[in-house]
Amino acid sequence: MLILQAFLLGLVQGLTEFIPVSSSGHLQAVPFLLGWESASLAFDVALHVGTLLAVVASFHADLTAMARGLLRPSDAAPSARGARRLVGMLAVASLPAAAVGLLARDAIGAAFDEPLAVAAFLGVTGVLLWAAERRRARLGTVERPVADVAAVGAELDAFPWSRVLGVGAAQALAVLPGISRSGATIAAGMALGLSRGAAARLSFLMLLPVTVGAAAVTLPDLGTVEPGTLAFGPAGIAVGVAVSAVSGYLAIRFLLNLVARRSLLVFARYVVALGVLLAAVAVAGG
Repeated sequence: MLILQAFLLGLVQGLTEFIPVSSSGHLQAVPFLLGWESASLAFDVALHVGTLLAVVASFHADLTAMARGLLRPSDAAPSARGARRLVGMLAVASLPAAAVGLLARDAIGAAFDEPLAVAAFLGVTGVLLWAAERRRARLGTVERPVADVAAVGAELDAFPWSRVLGVGAAQALAVLPGISRSGATIAAGMALGLSRGAAARLSFLMLLPVTVGAAAVTLPDLGTVEPGTLAFGPAGIAVGVAVSAVSGYLAIRFLLNLVARRSLLVFARYVVALGVLLAAVAVAGG
């Protein structure tokens, strides 16, 4: 049974990390609604490592360019300068989440155990997505598909550092279960002037440093079974991570342009509806 649960949770993580509906919220809501014990925070982070592998596989060209730019600091070609700037953007954008995660780790862990808190944060995600679409309509932003690497790269090259930090602050909100990391960062990028395509590409790349940091802090706890959580063994953890990686890779390929081109309002309605359902079940069961 635990293997099946690990499989399903890995699938949930892979499919929900890259659309703005909160993978962490789903990882708490699904066990609660199905009557399972919840998974530990360390297991949730392990599943995020699976989607990290999906990002590496999907954006290997970007990562290779960034590595080449760092190893050749004297290379003055525009592509090399852009790659080095993107490395700097990811570092700066990761600072707020790193600070919040380290300073408020216990409070964040407690929030994962409260279905009503998760439901409320899902509602926050809905508000963020709705506000981003309203802001985009006022700005009249020109949309670019994520596949247009040159145009998206030029857009990110011109993005001011102060606004990069603003997107990072939005990512810091997503340490709370129910606030979508991709939703908060895409919404912030759009609100600060990026097209959906550029905001989505930056958001997905931002997953790399924040997941590596969370894994370094949390994964040592995988061997400790917390009271009231699913006791996944090595086989269950391996299954969850593998399924998360494969489903995440497929989700990126299918959903990247969807997120970039389609209004976020459909996702806003979905997370609000899920939050209402989760709150109703929690109140009825309490």
